[in-house]
Amino acid sequence: MIKYIVIFSLAFVTTFFIVHYIKKNMQGRQWAYPALLASFPLFYFVFALWVNDKEALKSEFIAGFIFFVIVAIYLRFKNIWVEYLLVSGFFLHAFYDLTHDWYFINMGVPKGWGFFCALVDGLIGLYLLYYLRKSGQIRHIN
Repeated sequence: MIKYIVIFSLAFVTTFFIVHYIKKNMQGRQWAYPALLASFPLFYFVFALWVNDKEALKSEFIAGFIFFVIVAIYLRFKNIWVEYLLVSGFFLHAFYDLTHDWYFINMGVPKGWGFFCALVDGLIGLYLLYYLRKSGQIRHIN
């Protein structure tokens, strides 16, 4: 139980600092949250490289590709649906983190990483969904 409280606390603090940093230092930069979403699969790439597992790296790239596509669509189009697509990308990655070990074998992934990362993704997704519902767009969070 203590382990989950610690992981949740770390995820909450991490999310707070990420959102605070983006809000304070990257106002009006439409690429900040998409870049964050695109960076999440890179962690799994690094974990696969850490243990020199080319098969895991290939699998992680194929699975992570969807997040790069979401980011490309978000940056290309300027409709309300792409704002929701970006938010969905964060929730999708949270689901991916929670179910990662069911579908992939990547021995480089630390224990507890999926739970921690899913919490961060989910909390950022909730923040963006709240902001989107409040203001109608994510592109210029003040």
